[in-house]
Amino acid sequence: VAFSEISRGVKSGGIVLLTVRSVSQPPKQDEVIGNENEHGGKSFQVADGTQIQHYFSEAEISVLATKNNFEIVEKKEDFKTNSAGDSKSEWQVVLKKAS
Repeated sequence: VAFSEISRGVKSGGIVLLTVRSVSQPPKQDEVIGNENEHGGKSFQVADGTQIQHYFSEAEISVLATKNNFEIVEKKEDFKTNSAGDSKSEWQVVLKKAS
């Protein structure tokens, strides 16, 4: 849904920068996997059941971009560790809306 809303609001030739969680990032201790889609993306529910966190695979990003009329200009996976020592991984993606 988010990709289609972004596509709706961006003019042809427009540039979008996305930063999303990667499936390479281990889930938090209180997250339970809800489902995994056919492109490798995973959704996790936090322990209290009030939130769902989605982690994107590289394939999922490519499929969603193409489906919503975007060209991937640049895509990289960034790995880091936060101050608490937790491993973090996110995708940074630059998209261009097709003409």
